[in-house]
Amino acid sequence: MLSYEKITEARSHLKDIYDSAQRGVPSLVRREQDSPIVIVKADSFKRALRALCPIGPQVRFTESNVSMWLPGLPVSAEGTDFDAAETEFIAALRDYAELWAEDLGGFPNHADNWGLVNLVLLSSDEELRAHAFGGS
Repeated sequence: MLSYEKITEARSHLKDIYDSAQRGVPSLVRREQDSPIVIVKADSFKRALRALCPIGPQVRFTESNVSMWLPGLPVSAEGTDFDAAETEFIAALRDYAELWAEDLGGFPNHADNWGLVNLVLLSSDEELRAHAFGGS
């Protein structure tokens, strides 16, 4: 595993860091007294996040609409049918991830949602739909 104690050192070895991540081996980069940063291949990271962060929305059907929400999180959606609610739910996940990255991540009651946020930020709508609702 590659490890660099200074950003300038890591910058001069960027090709090695990239090649290492492509092979599935992480690299560590540290700046002074900060915690080290890990550089990994995005697909591997997404796979790990999917395993750690299940997205299991609650669903309620009424005569006129379908509601979806994630208990404990400010993520909810409604639609006239399941497909419409599903699309709105993915948009609500993206809105939460954006708000988290801008501000909410700094609050103790949201800080532990970093995994879900990173999964949302790194995934396509189709990947999120498959993870939340099943499918390939």
